[in-house]
Amino acid sequence: MHINSFTIGLSTICFTLSCLAMPLHKKDIAKHLQMTTSFDFESHHLIKRQNDSDDSDDSDDSTTTNGTAITLPLYNDQTLQAYAVKISVGTPLVDFFLLFDTGSADTWVPSIKCQKENGCLSDRRINPNASSTYVPTNIPYNFTYGSGEVQGNYFNDTIQLKNTLLPRQFLASVDHLSGALAQQTGINLDGIFGASFSTDSSLSQFQNKTYSTIPMALYENKIIPKPLFSVYMGQTNRSEWSGQVTIGGVDQDNAASTIKYIDVAQLQDQGGHAQYVSWITLASSIQVSTAGGASFSTIESNNTGDMPFLFDTGTNSVYLPTKMADQVVKDIAPDANKVNSTYFVNCSYLEDTRAFRINFNGSTFVPEQPEKSVVTLEVPIGKLVQPSGSMCELIIRANDSTYPTLGNLILRHFVTVFDFGAYVIGFAPIKQ
Repeated sequence: MHINSFTIGLSTICFTLSCLAMPLHKKDIAKHLQMTTSFDFESHHLIKRQNDSDDSDDSDDSTTTNGTAITLPLYNDQTLQAYAVKISVGTPLVDFFLLFDTGSADTWVPSIKCQKENGCLSDRRINPNASSTYVPTNIPYNFTYGSGEVQGNYFNDTIQLKNTLLPRQFLASVDHLSGALAQQTGINLDGIFGASFSTDSSLSQFQNKTYSTIPMALYENKIIPKPLFSVYMGQTNRSEWSGQVTIGGVDQDNAASTIKYIDVAQLQDQGGHAQYVSWITLASSIQVSTAGGASFSTIESNNTGDMPFLFDTGTNSVYLPTKMADQVVKDIAPDANKVNSTYFVNCSYLEDTRAFRINFNGSTFVPEQPEKSVVTLEVPIGKLVQPSGSMCELIIRANDSTYPTLGNLILRHFVTVFDFGAYVIGFAPIKQ
């Protein structure tokens, strides 16, 4: 797994090129990863989107096809505070429940070799000898994390999403798993559904090869009409089916207003080669409104708009560098008690209606959107607070080892669109 330190004018932040969203424990799914390669990260840096790079491995063709959007129900697993979809693999089909993760690209399921003692807790496995469409490869799939690791191999097989078949899809089977997914007590999620860019995959990073992720393969095969997917998580606070992922369509029905778009940032090396790697955008400022909402205090601001944020459905909290997190929390709750990376507050903040804002520069690559627009992601302070025993805690966490990250505890208040054809992220508040 690649880890990069780069300077963006505000602070030096650890850049994780690909992060498989493995929960560290019940309420913290930060991506603590160990350095596993000697890749020259110092020669790479994030840049504002300049153009649709011809060198990108991902399709930049946003033409509408004759396919039909696929709507997958989302399961809200409160044990992990994660969201999962059901897909089926093989012939005959075997069902799997996978954490839906925009923070990684590889989709993986347990192999027949992965038993409970190997970390695979459910009874669902992929058996090469039982699937007539299974095609093995000799390509290993290994990730090492601060909290554990996964080991296995890539393979090809037919998959099904709802009633739609996708033949010859490239994914991975895992023989050994450690970490929080190996310590579940709920529905027992089987693996990961990777929904990042193909350049974010282990295969791309470690072997300089690429393949189409599931959403991209669906579009390339003209199964879905548009090169995008949208995520609506619902508002339930119980472990149950809630929300949906619409692959190939924009879920405007659950949005309270028109979707607004921001550009995905590109990664550029010293040679000028730029590509899209992760669902990362560049923000201009973070703001907290004062009492009564008459004005805003700006916590961090940069006129060039180079504050990176990863939109990651596979993690839960809002992760900020420690200095930035301390400043934000000081304005939100001066009486907060910080324990390690967690901020505990009085539960009266659950009723706080002041606004928390992250401001982005609107995309200039969306024709219907005015140029030089400011797109604001805003929630009441009370939405950043959750009960924790007899106290409450903020969903903001201090973390200096990853990008600033927006996880599902804040994204659940929005319909979010991930467009890998136009290279933009869109969002709008959900209907209440």
